[in-house]
Amino acid sequence: MKSIVLLVLTLTLSLIAATTAHSKDPGLRIAVSSKGLDYVQKAGIFILEGLLGNTVLPDLSGKVKLDYKIGHVTLHWTVSKLHIDTLSIPVSSLTPSQSGLTFKASQISVEVKGHIHTSNSHHDIIHVSASTDMTVSLSNVSFDVGVLLTRDSKGHPNVSTTECSASVSSVHHKFHGGSKWVYKTVDHIEDFDHMLSKNFQPAFCKGVKNAINHHGNQMLKNIPLTVPINKLVEVNYALTDTPLYSDQYIAIDYSGEFQLISNPQDPPFSPPFLPPPSNEKDHEMMSIWFTDYIANTAGLVYHESGILSYNITPDSIPEHSPLTLNTSSFRLILPALFKAYPNMGIILSIKTTKPPHFQIDSKAVSLLLASEVNVFVKSSTVAPLLAAKLGLTGSLTGDLWMEHHNGKVVMCGNATSLEFEFNVISSAVGTLDVKGLNQVMTKLGEPILMEFINLHGGSGLEIPMADGIELTKSKVMLGEGYLKIVTDIKYNV
Repeated sequence: MKSIVLLVLTLTLSLIAATTAHSKDPGLRIAVSSKGLDYVQKAGIFILEGLLGNTVLPDLSGKVKLDYKIGHVTLHWTVSKLHIDTLSIPVSSLTPSQSGLTFKASQISVEVKGHIHTSNSHHDIIHVSASTDMTVSLSNVSFDVGVLLTRDSKGHPNVSTTECSASVSSVHHKFHGGSKWVYKTVDHIEDFDHMLSKNFQPAFCKGVKNAINHHGNQMLKNIPLTVPINKLVEVNYALTDTPLYSDQYIAIDYSGEFQLISNPQDPPFSPPFLPPPSNEKDHEMMSIWFTDYIANTAGLVYHESGILSYNITPDSIPEHSPLTLNTSSFRLILPALFKAYPNMGIILSIKTTKPPHFQIDSKAVSLLLASEVNVFVKSSTVAPLLAAKLGLTGSLTGDLWMEHHNGKVVMCGNATSLEFEFNVISSAVGTLDVKGLNQVMTKLGEPILMEFINLHGGSGLEIPMADGIELTKSKVMLGEGYLKIVTDIKYNV
């Protein structure tokens, strides 16, 4: 089980301390508002109740002296097996500040079970040995604890607690049977209930801190710093800087860059500047900034890995297309090609010559492509022959949206339009005029390439979220160099 603080940490993938690693500008930023923090802790407070329900308290012991006319009896008593049996936290809050997070709870009702035993020395005038079970009811309990979030040198999150304080307004004990010696013993213990309260408070704080420190870090160890997209490419979610704190939010910066699994390297460019969350006027629970740096690192590694190489064969052309990949279809467009290779099949081998370039501004998302197209001709009797090498530049516009895939939140993209322009690099069939080709290939290549782009874009970029966390009422906004999502959070227990 996880404490409520852990839910928030998972939601935000935790944070990095500047003292442990060199910081850099983020490709991805997530900010959780005080409204979001409050919702998450209220939705998951029962988890903390479950963790604290296993808290064990220290034993207590002492001795009392009972005087009688015939002598005295010294009773040695021990209260043991103290543990929280039931606990209810009706009021709680998780708030950010300039120095971190503070988790507070009040009006807590706690019931502690235990066992009391009393006995005396055999040298006394009478022999005593008695015990019974007991219940301690503590009401109006409160505590507050500070939480610090740091990272190790690799950017992995760690969580720790600062000072914790607890208080108890009233204590009442009840014995379940037992002999009169138990009652006599307790009657002679000075302020027995106060002693129980003083014993409870540090143990309760220890339980709270253990829930955060131990269980929190156990869970954080399972959060991957990289998420594979396919067999070749992964996304690096290492944390890049200290958290940005204010009284309204906590903001976390991530790398967000795509990299080759076999050879991860930093790209030769940097993320754009992101405005501080304090400048934002949103009232949603969470804001997420995706910079065009993320998309450009994706373009870089997809280019370097060869994923952006694609062959268009005659079988790739839709049945309803007015053109086929045969030189006869290009008789009027590329007469030199038809004259050299009449009625032969065509294979178009396309590969990027440099990484695709993405740009986001306040009005649109755009993509520039630079590719090389090798035009091969083939028949059933000869191997494919290179007839021409063409340069291809293109621009793309598209839509972005959010989806849920198998319980994961994913940012997806879809191409809505493509524009092409060809130029001749070399020709083995004489002079080629590509004006007509530009017109025809736009109509022919657009649906094929859009299908290819949408196939990869439809798989999307996973947004790291905790299990059971759902984004609702989401809105997408564009800024200079970034796309921003503002959203509320729904926690499905």
